[in-house]
Amino acid sequence: MDLLQRREGWQSGLTRRTRNAVGEQSPQRFESSTLRNTDERVNNKKMNLYWITQNIIFILAGLVLVCLAALAVFYVKLHKKIKMILGGLDSDDATFSQDIARRLTQMEIKLEALEPRVDLLDNSARVSVQKVGFKRYNPFQDTGGDNSFMISLLDKENNGMIISSLYTRENSRVYAKEITNGAPKHHLSEEEENLLEETKKK
Repeated sequence: MDLLQRREGWQSGLTRRTRNAVGEQSPQRFESSTLRNTDERVNNKKMNLYWITQNIIFILAGLVLVCLAALAVFYVKLHKKIKMILGGLDSDDATFSQDIARRLTQMEIKLEALEPRVDLLDNSARVSVQKVGFKRYNPFQDTGGDNSFMISLLDKENNGMIISSLYTRENSRVYAKEITNGAPKHHLSEEEENLLEETKKK
């Protein structure tokens, strides 16, 4: 009986030692395996990020080179066109630049000389006739045909006159009525008012 109890106690102690040994080593092995897997994933992510960054850099560098090439071609074509227009295709860049500066100076001098003339023409245009209206009509019932007429002459500021010619069998009469800023200084007939409004809209 004692021998059996000793044997069971020895087996129980061996089982506990084995379990303790396994329990002590298993977390360490698991932790080591987990760390290795984590390191591998981190390294894979770093490699993927590195290749993505390299690809982006190559693409951007290619786009920059294409843009520079397009700008160079555009500059060369524009330079040739300017030389052809100014008649300096065979001259060098220094002479070409001097020629452009000289022509620009001449143009500025001519523009300064033209400014007084332009102002004079502008002032003359303001008081010149710019709006014209015309209408034939028959104000009387006893005459046949539209032998009477009206004509309106206005400048840019709607200043001018309305000329009316009234035709009858006995005689013809002509009236002139002044218009200032689009308003008549004398009484207008219905036909004259309509003509004036149409002329001001032109």
